[in-house]
Amino acid sequence: MNLSNRSDILSGIFSNPHPVSYFSSTHAKQLSDFSKKHPILTKIVTIIVKIFKLLIGLIIPPLGIYWLCQLVCSLALFPRSSMLYSVLKTCFKKYRLEQEIQDYFVKNLDPSFKDPAVSESKRITIQQDHLTIDTLAIHFSTARPKRWLLISLGSGDFLEDMIGLKDSLFLSWKELAKLLGANILIYNYPGVKSSTGKLNLENLATAHNLCAKYLQDKIQGPGANEIITYGYSLGGVVQSAALQKNPFTNSETSWVAVKDRAPHSLPAAANSFFGPIGKLIAVLARWKMDAEKNSRELPCPEILVYSADRFRPSEVGDDTALLPEFTLAHAIKRTPFARSKKFIGEVNLLHSSPLKHPTIQKLAEAILESLSRKN
Repeated sequence: MNLSNRSDILSGIFSNPHPVSYFSSTHAKQLSDFSKKHPILTKIVTIIVKIFKLLIGLIIPPLGIYWLCQLVCSLALFPRSSMLYSVLKTCFKKYRLEQEIQDYFVKNLDPSFKDPAVSESKRITIQQDHLTIDTLAIHFSTARPKRWLLISLGSGDFLEDMIGLKDSLFLSWKELAKLLGANILIYNYPGVKSSTGKLNLENLATAHNLCAKYLQDKIQGPGANEIITYGYSLGGVVQSAALQKNPFTNSETSWVAVKDRAPHSLPAAANSFFGPIGKLIAVLARWKMDAEKNSRELPCPEILVYSADRFRPSEVGDDTALLPEFTLAHAIKRTPFARSKKFIGEVNLLHSSPLKHPTIQKLAEAILESLSRKN
């Protein structure tokens, strides 16, 4: 395939995503259709609602402080939200910005497309009422069609960037998928890049479960019966909250949950990233996703990946972003629930570094063992 043809195909992946929808009611679908037909009116109504909310916040200071804390949390913990994108679209010509983003996506997808093990790459948009989740499905020629690795990203990450960076975490996830014989579905959170919807705790969890619903769908999706849900960093906390919302209703599906360098809660992450003031804002905003509590109640096998201390590999070390006491692995290791979990440590593993091959092999073996017990 020549470069021109490959570029055309990649551009098509970006500009012609495969749409999937799960509307909760006919009214919700009608409202969505109306918004698409009348984008200017919808935008005006949205602005009016925001102005009204601002006035309410000024009139009732405690409520205003609460909303402000929520906004600060969303921007601080998920800085790739679309607020900046909206500002840029206002300042520059829309077509110019969209073309730059498309070129960026195509450039980054190119290395994955050239991988001979990749049989297909497909962009899929999953919509439910007010949410649209932008995803990328990567099919491997040697993978089982119904085994999927569902990846939840960390703070500041987005799929367009992850898939193309040299020595990125995504390369280690691709290696893991190949060892597992699994395909990959990776997604952007609401409000990040082309994903739309309000960035709040409810929608973060819903985004994960929408992806899981699509994977298990035998009509619109691939009909997966094995899902390895992989939460990296803050993605581990998001995944833990999502799994509390009972996505296990399909008895035909086997689940394994992997949490890689995850904090034990959102306030812990805020404390580690921004200090005590960050934790205070997270608490005031009621951003209290508690991965430790959720882990204790998880009904599927769980594997915790952590940065191991150089001198005591069984202990959690400092990965330069999360202090040991703020990590989920450290918290669970000190509870009776540790007996039902699997722990995989890598010495001197930095928070943003890809896993090394021996660690990936251990992780793949642990996942396959868990799946074999379920089947």
